[in-house]
Amino acid sequence: MRPALASDEFVSLWLTQHPRWRRVDDRLVATYALSYEQSIAVLTRTLETVNELDHHPLCQVGYDEMTVTLWTHDRGGITELDMSLAHVWDDVVGVIAPSLRERSH
Repeated sequence: MRPALASDEFVSLWLTQHPRWRRVDDRLVATYALSYEQSIAVLTRTLETVNELDHHPLCQVGYDEMTVTLWTHDRGGITELDMSLAHVWDDVVGVIAPSLRERSH
């Protein structure tokens, strides 16, 4: 069973603590300055986790950036599951591109 929708207040507080992420409508969105190869490496490293969680983000990979969009489809908005996966994404990006981790804090 999927978690309930997070309150607007909870999402707003979470966003103040995670400046890389922003809210667009009822979704969490982050854009990372990564090469194409780094983006594919991030996708490969997160594949097992997203499959285990049965929670698959929308990922757009370009020449020099990757945008990740998270929302819980069957709830129609943001849940704690999205915030948890955002942490995973940030951690993996930090391993693949350590300089991005330093710039996000």
